[in-house]
Amino acid sequence: MRTTFLLFLCFAGLFFAPLPVHSQFDNRTVTVSGDIMSAEGNHRIEGALVSVTDSGGNQIEQEYTNSAGIFRFVGLRRAQYILKVSVQGYQPTELHVDLSFSSDRGITLYLKAPQNDSASSAPGVAVSSHELSLPPSVRDSLASGRQALYARNNPSDALKHFDQALKKSPGCYEAKYESGIAYLKLQKTSDAMSSFRQALKLSNGKFGDADIALGTLLINAGQPEDGEKALREGIVLSPGSWMGFYEVGKLEVRKGNLAEAETSAAQARSLAPNVAMIYQLLSIIHLRQQNYPALLRDIDNYLQLDSTSPAAARAKQVRQEVQARLAQHIPESVPSPHKDP
Repeated sequence: MRTTFLLFLCFAGLFFAPLPVHSQFDNRTVTVSGDIMSAEGNHRIEGALVSVTDSGGNQIEQEYTNSAGIFRFVGLRRAQYILKVSVQGYQPTELHVDLSFSSDRGITLYLKAPQNDSASSAPGVAVSSHELSLPPSVRDSLASGRQALYARNNPSDALKHFDQALKKSPGCYEAKYESGIAYLKLQKTSDAMSSFRQALKLSNGKFGDADIALGTLLINAGQPEDGEKALREGIVLSPGSWMGFYEVGKLEVRKGNLAEAETSAAQARSLAPNVAMIYQLLSIIHLRQQNYPALLRDIDNYLQLDSTSPAAARAKQVRQEVQARLAQHIPESVPSPHKDP
């Protein structure tokens, strides 16, 4: 199973411009972030469930690692925590972290395959097996490129490493896909689209993330039919991609198919319950359906993930207005807490 959280970071501004991806927290809170790697192959693990619990084991937050194996929790209170990691095909592990005084970024946790088993049973076996089959020097170039792209936010440098990987292994479609993400960060949409198309070609049409990325760009370019086709093909290839269902949900809203939009958005929520933008989409759907109790739940869920940004302030205001109108039995003309897709 592959997720596409990093695409979300690149595309979010195209659909909800005033809504930031991450909340801004004051210096009374801390952040913990890092990478999940396989101990045997030293490759990044996407889709690993990372949970933050207090010292007594009570869960506080959880999320899935993105396509670069990265997790990040922000806005935590200063205290001691336990990070717990699990994913099919690997032994679960945990790490005690002390955030009493400062944030801890750059943690790396290595997962081991169970005895008499292998990581091949993990979700995303096709992609993981292909990447593991690459020569070590190619995997090193990929790792260096991802480090530059995601950890250092240097897409130009990342492209150099991905080019090196492709020179060593021309069939490395992962490098082409990552190049597309880098071009998006550089706001070179046409180059990104070309990279995603090439990634699909190199993978013989089997790389769902590239289909979903390409479909999103096609829709933004005014080609909804081609974009929807690519999105749905990507979901078939990567049924664990919350981003694919999220994008289909937005497309159905634009088409006025609210029931279908709600189904897709709910699927995205089940796959990634800690992504704030999904609740923004659900709030728009439920507002149009005049389902105000569900709208209030959407806003509450959103505010649990983002409580301090300008968008959160707007959501709080709308929540008060919705509650007031419901109390007065005047449900019409409720303002939207978020812009439409």
